[in-house]
Amino acid sequence: MVDRIIFTSSLLFSAKEFIAVWLAFKIAVQWKRWYDKDDLGKARASFHIFLIGASLSLMYGVVGGLLVKWLNQADYMSAIAFPLALIAFNLYGIWYANINITVKSKSNGRNTGGEESQSAGK
Repeated sequence: MVDRIIFTSSLLFSAKEFIAVWLAFKIAVQWKRWYDKDDLGKARASFHIFLIGASLSLMYGVVGGLLVKWLNQADYMSAIAFPLALIAFNLYGIWYANINITVKSKSNGRNTGGEESQSAGK
């Protein structure tokens, strides 16, 4: 939430370089967690979650800043189309993630069930 406010405000006040500074700060804070050599899967998941979250926050912040600009210029078509496209993009991402989770959980369930029936028959 703070990210989107900072990104939108930076665009509105023409201080775009602050976006880079903020992202660099966030990366510096997370850096050590991404190099956890003991649990590479956890480190990779943490990095991907950060990357997706920062990207979405940046997109919403940019669209928020542009939305104010478009409304001031009475460009209502852009003010409606771009936020709706961003929402559609997010809904597609959620749908796609749910499909992948469902497919993976079903395939893991089949493997486990097969192993149990083989063990029970011995």
